[in-house]
Order: sequence, then structure tokens, then C-alpha cells
Amino acid sequence: MKYMHVLAVAALIPLILQAGAASAFAAQLNWDAVKNPDSPKFTFQRTVSIEYPDGGVIADSFRGKQDSMQLGAIADFETVEKINDQLAKAGSQVRVSDVYVEYSAELTGREHDAAIDYKITMIPTIDGFLIREYSENSVALFDVAWRGIKIGGQVILSDGVEQINVNSPDAFLQKKFPSAHEKMVGTGAEKILKTSLIDASGLLLPLARWHTLTDPTAVIVDASRYGFKGNVVTTLSMGESTIFTPTKEKISEIEFIADEKYTVRTLESADNANLFIPGYAAPTILSQYELIGASPKASSDGTNDNVQGQFPILVMYGMAIIGAIGAIGFFWWSSRKAKKEISSGQTGIDPKHLRGISTSRASGSYHTNRGESQLADEHPYNQTESVYEKSRGTMPKNWNR
Repeated sequence: MKYMHVLAVAALIPLILQAGAASAFAAQLNWDAVKNPDSPKFTFQRTVSIEYPDGGVIADSFRGKQDSMQLGAIADFETVEKINDQLAKAGSQVRVSDVYVEYSAELTGREHDAAIDYKITMIPTIDGFLIREYSENSVALFDVAWRGIKIGGQVILSDGVEQINVNSPDAFLQKKFPSAHEKMVGTGAEKILKTSLIDASGLLLPLARWHTLTDPTAVIVDASRYGFKGNVVTTLSMGESTIFTPTKEKISEIEFIADEKYTVRTLESADNANLFIPGYAAPTILSQYELIGASPKASSDGTNDNVQGQFPILVMYGMAIIGAIGAIGFFWWSSRKAKKEISSGQTGIDPKHLRGISTSRASGSYHTNRGESQLADEHPYNQTESVYEKSRGTMPKNWNR
């Protein structure tokens, strides 16, 4: 049986390796191209934990403290230009005119550690996402290359009262806890604390590996009787963990020494996104660029389910390979076991030490041949005789009393 376990583990190695290759940064995207197409919503969240089990100056700055900061405003022109330059390099025709940003950071200091929760909500105003409108001869094409927005460097946000670089976790500490921040400057913690918060590059997972679900409820006959009305909507989503597209939380950790030994740890949730596209939609590729094609009519050849057809093929071949490996392992193990039993020879009592004893009686001219084996030794038979010997016919003793 241990060989079966070895084969099972070997079959799972590629999946385990793939699970370890999760995206570096987490982001959530919600884009409703039906109701609000020009305002997608990005959310970036991260938790930073600073542990100080041995106390120290940093522990004194955080222990028992609680502080927060909230800010909401339109990002500066430089931020908009950074985004547009990146989208142009990615081959997207989408352009951003302005970006509304909401920022919050909250620190809670406990006895042995402090936790800082960061959250950024970013809503850009976009244009140019519809590459081609629908016609009788061609589907509508949506540009989604912009989904991987990433901003490096500073993103200055100001509401006229406060101002902060919302793209760096380091900025909140520098503003609210300057003495603790000073102790971290020049250590390994500084690298983690300067890692950009606004990074949606993990959402560039190939569209063929996203899940596609079309809801035609609104156009089903008699659906209006139950309050349903409108048009067909297709949802493309990512973030669900499967054996082919595993997801997991992103954790980074580093120890550093200032006046004492400290540990900084960051935690982010897995990337996930939902795109709501009007009509029957599916991913496609045009001139090496990923697009989403949409039509108010379902495709007659089934290509609306998956234009590239990669996921179903991967599933079928993957299951076939796993099944073949399991069958080969089972037959190999069975063969070894059978050979081992043959080579071990006969087991049990040698027939030469046994004798046959009749256990049935005649009934008229009819006699049933029934018997059992007894040890051929010096013990009298009545010590080991069958229960049938003491019965009437073939029924147990005293059966009719």
C-alpha cells in the first residue's frame, strides 16, 4: 500500500509546486460593464504585524496604543499619468482621466505585537474600453488589459488638511509614530514597509483560466412573471482556488535588530476579480492581446463557453493521466502481492494430520454426504464432534423444545 501512497504524492507534486507560485501582491477588482462601465473599483488590503516579544523602544511606542487615519480625495495629475503610461506599455487603449482614492490605516498595539490594517479603494474613470461595437457579423470586443494596474513610487493624496503617500505602508508610521519609524530606518523592515500597496498585476492571470458564467434568466420565457427583466449578463471571475488555479494568502516576514530583536510580517488575501459583461461573453485573443468578446445571441457552436477551450482540455487530460497512474500503481501492487503469496508456500495444517468425519445421518434410503475435518490425533472424537452429531437430523440440539 505504501507504493500507492508514493504514486499519489508524485502525481500531486506539480499541483503543489503550482500552489506555491501564488501572485506576489493581492488586489480585488469589481467592474460592472453593464451598469457602470466607466468606473471600475479596485481594492487593496494589507495587514502589517510588528512583533516585539523582548520589549524595546519600538514596543514602548506601540504597546497599548491605538491610532488611525482616513483620507478620501482625487489623486494628483502625476498619478494619473503614471497609470496611463503603464496602460500604453501593456497594449491597452484605455485611458484614465481621473482617480478617486480612499485610504485608511489603523494601528492596534498589544502586549507583544502591533497590527496595522491598510485599505485603499481606487476608482479610476476610464474610457476606450469598447474596442468594437456589436454587429450582425461580429461580436463586441472589450479591452481588459487595464485590469493589471500597478503604481510604483509615491501616490500623494491630500484633502486640504492632511497629506500622505498612500502607496507606502511606511508613510503612516512615519507620520503617526516617528520614534518607532526612526528605529526601523536602514533595517530589513524598511524594504517590506516600502512595498507598494497599489499593485493589481496578479489580476493579469490569463482569461482562459478565469471562470465564466452566463445568466440568461432575464430572457427566459415567462421569467417576467417572477420579476425578472433585462438582458443576459456574463460574469468572468477569478480567485476561486482549484487544483489548476490554486490561490493562497501572501505572507512576507523578516527579522531585524534595532535596540532589540523584532519581527515584521505582512499578510494579504488572494487576488480576486469579477467582471460583469453584457450578453453572452467569453475571452478571446486578437493580435496577441486578450479581449472579451460579447454578443446578445448565444453562439451556435458553443464557443461562448470558452473561446480558447483550454480549461476543459486540461481537465480531461489531467484526469486521464491521474487515472492511468492510479491503475498502473494498483496492478503493480497486486502483482507483487500475488508473487509474494506464491513464493511463501502452503500455510495452515498439513492434510496428512487431518481425517474426515461424517456429520449427517441417513433418512430412509436417502443419505446426505456432509462432513468435517478433525485432527487425526489421540483425542477421542466426542471431545470435538460437531453440534450436528448431537442433534436430530441436521437441526441443532433441543431445537424443538
